[in-house]
Amino acid sequence: MIFWSVAFFFLKLFLWNTVGREIIKLYHHKISYTSDYKLYKCNYIEINCDNIVVEMKNDLSILNPVSRLVIKNNNQKIETSLNSSPVEIAFVCKKINDKYCIANKKNTDDSDFITFEFFNN
Repeated sequence: MIFWSVAFFFLKLFLWNTVGREIIKLYHHKISYTSDYKLYKCNYIEINCDNIVVEMKNDLSILNPVSRLVIKNNNQKIETSLNSSPVEIAFVCKKINDKYCIANKKNTDDSDFITFEFFNN
């Protein structure tokens, strides 16, 4: 049993470092987050879009500055685990703010959505 647990851990680690990506989908009333390992998906989180706050979490302690995306509402939180460039995260933050935060847009159609994908480099 221990062998299979260790094997699964290393398989997950290998997949994340080679083909892993994070998928964020912006629907009209919700935002969903999924970690995709190519063979399977996990860490599915879905939050309501009421009173959301979008933030950039910067890490300036290394030579190349990187950022992570944080989306939260009153009681739920999505935080990406992959580091991306601050420019890319700022673009995503602006898109999310344009869709949800500015003027509190209320759309009723759930047929279309916006998808952002962060790849492991």
